[in-house]
Amino acid sequence: MLLLFYTTQQVYTKFGSASDNGTLLPNSPFTDGLVFVLFIVFVVVAVVYGKSAGVLKKNSDIPKFMEKGLKGSLPFLIVSLPAAYFIQFFNDSKLATILAVTGGKLLQKMNLSGIPLAIAFVLLVSLLNMFMTSGSAKWLILAPIFVPMFSVVNFSPAFTQLLYRIGDSVTNPISPVNFFLPVIIGLMEQYRGKNEPEVRLGTLFSMTVPYSISFLIALIVLLVGWMILGLPICKRQ
Repeated sequence: MLLLFYTTQQVYTKFGSASDNGTLLPNSPFTDGLVFVLFIVFVVVAVVYGKSAGVLKKNSDIPKFMEKGLKGSLPFLIVSLPAAYFIQFFNDSKLATILAVTGGKLLQKMNLSGIPLAIAFVLLVSLLNMFMTSGSAKWLILAPIFVPMFSVVNFSPAFTQLLYRIGDSVTNPISPVNFFLPVIIGLMEQYRGKNEPEVRLGTLFSMTVPYSISFLIALIVLLVGWMILGLPICKRQ
């Protein structure tokens, strides 16, 4: 497989019309269709192994096993599709640029910066995390707005991301839209004692809320102390 990939790339680079644009691999039909090629390779290997091991009794068993493999990723796919559309429409509308410029001017008029602004952003991200747990999706939405907005008050992009990561991490255990809630509840139910009540969302949240609040307070205290001391957040070159 690797030999075929390498040979195809070399042939297309030498005789094709690919230009050296600084990318790791040249543009080619093989690279564009690599996902399909990998899909075929894995299907062939899986079918041969299943037939040899006696797991696949007939051809109609193949779709059933493929269905079982997709069950674990279906919740993610359902959320990813509308999230991807929203992010694309949001970027095409240029709202991020408008909000960044307007927000930067508003921060200057309010004279809001430093520790109060940092804590406010952490709390905002913590609240948003209750409704959207995907860290990458939230960052794709918030970064084009708040990175240039906070640059007006001398917050570096690295520091903005640090604030984002604090808010994004503390409320994951208590988010009602967390993908892993069914798994966690299932594990708790599996190890539940005979005389213990049935495990529900309230049971899980009653156990995780104290940890979320404690982590939020501890990280904010650490952040404030770091800012007061003026310590760098990354290694300076």
